[in-house]
Amino acid sequence: MLGGGLIFYAIAALPLSYRARLLLTLGFTAILVYGRASGAWGIPWQFWPAFGAVFMFRLMIYLYDLRFAKGRPGLREFCIYFFPLPNFYFLLFPVVDFQTMRRTYFQRDIHAIAQQGIEWMVRGAIQLALYRLVYHLKPSFTPLDVTSFGSLVLGMVTVYLLYLRVSGQFHLIVGMMHLFGYDLPETHRKYLLASSLTDFWRRINIYWKDFMVKLIYFPIFNYNDGSLEVVREMLGHPRALFGLSDAGAHVGTICDASCTTFMLTHWVRDRPEGRLPLERVVAMLTSRNARYLGLADRGTIAPGMRADLNLIDPRRLSVGTPRIVRDLPSGGRRFLQVGEGYLGTWVAGACVQRDGQVTSARPGRLVRAGR
Repeated sequence: MLGGGLIFYAIAALPLSYRARLLLTLGFTAILVYGRASGAWGIPWQFWPAFGAVFMFRLMIYLYDLRFAKGRPGLREFCIYFFPLPNFYFLLFPVVDFQTMRRTYFQRDIHAIAQQGIEWMVRGAIQLALYRLVYHLKPSFTPLDVTSFGSLVLGMVTVYLLYLRVSGQFHLIVGMMHLFGYDLPETHRKYLLASSLTDFWRRINIYWKDFMVKLIYFPIFNYNDGSLEVVREMLGHPRALFGLSDAGAHVGTICDASCTTFMLTHWVRDRPEGRLPLERVVAMLTSRNARYLGLADRGTIAPGMRADLNLIDPRRLSVGTPRIVRDLPSGGRRFLQVGEGYLGTWVAGACVQRDGQVTSARPGRLVRAGR
């Protein structure tokens, strides 16, 4: 275990490019996979689950953070991250984020951190005791045993309560980490009181959040380098068109309607460096798209063109704070952001919005390309 970890560290500390170190790490991982699959090295099979519990997910996070690290990674931090004491007993270990672990080390008074850890350990011990009780008393839950609605409900509830094992172990693990000064966030916070499946998922996966954000969401949303520089490069391309085509499919998770206001605030006014010229952004929001789509009657202010206009106060312009509203059918939720700074909006010369209030005018018509 220690030898494999030291090889991983030696690769990470090599004076090579990040890509070269990543390829070497993948190569060593492939060798380990071969050894596990072939059994040629004579290593007991019990070793591999323990090795995977220590390195599998946390190594991904470590390699991600290594890309943005300044200087050579430290052996002490590597060992602390991959070889904490609880991990040698609990194979099911939380996916603790490397930067979170570094940031929370003695971030407040150690007595308060340790006291909270003891409380969580007690809570975990109680949950494990309840798990043993439920496991001992739970009825058989095979299809042949479910003979009534009551037996179905009882079986579902007892199976659900078996998750006390995971919650109890995680409370013990995080509590023990607190005793060593790591003020990690609470795990499985009152998950039995979750109001929905989404709420349940959020409560039990607090440690998966950082993993998913770093390795999934950041690359998808062009934030993999911790900045929007790659987006700036794309927006500056002469063939780039600004637009959005989500069509409202994810209104419960994001508010896409703010993208044009964000374009005018972040990229034109608020960005510390690498701002886009106002006239270029206005053209990207109007004439360039109209020309590309063949809407020849709009996109510029000129005689004979359609009078689609926005009157904007650039000092007041803001996207607003997202908030949840439940005004969709059957109480469906959506994110709403109220834009500020739009003094008036005209469609075909008719005012449809003034100072944030929608008027009764409805001059819009079906849009057809080339007309």
